[in-house]
Order: sequence, then C-alpha cells, then structure tokens
Amino acid sequence: MVGAGGDGGHFGDLLAFGMTLCMAVMMVTARRFPKVSALHAACLSALLSALAAWPLSQALDVSAAELTLLALFGLVNSALGLTLFTLGAAVCPPSKPR
Repeated sequence: MVGAGGDGGHFGDLLAFGMTLCMAVMMVTARRFPKVSALHAACLSALLSALAAWPLSQALDVSAAELTLLALFGLVNSALGLTLFTLGAAVCPPSKPR
C-alpha cells in the first residue's frame, strides 16, 4: 500500500491518494452539514466519472445481460453503499483522544 507502483510509476499512487482525500472530504462534509443531502454530489460524481471513463472505453461492447448486471452493480454498490456510508458518517460520534 505504501511505495512505488508495480511499474515503478507514481500515477496509481496519486490516484489512490486522491481517492482517499476525496473520501475524507466527504466524511468531514457529512459530519459538518448532516442535514444536507448528498444525492446531488453523488449524481455529479457519477456523471463526471462516466465522462472521464468514456474516452478510455470501447463503444459499449457489452451484451444486454452484461449491461443489466453492470447497472445493478452500480446501483447497489454506489447508490446503496454511498447512502449508508454518508448516513453513518453523519451520525457516528468522532473518536476522542485518550
């Protein structure tokens, strides 16, 4: 988890750091503004992710069954997971140093 990437580059390490930073900002924001819905931010995040991945993808080279599975994965993993994570971050008390 710490050190240079497998190919000796640091691009993956920077992406991992950016993801961790974004998750930390999301948790702090959920704790600071517990009444604000994260739905709009989640929708914008999904749209921006899709736009960023579009140039790297093939032209929808998946079957209808695979597309259904991908949609279900996105709904369950992203929507439900992010919802539960945000709700939990908003109500869990912060840790206290001893």
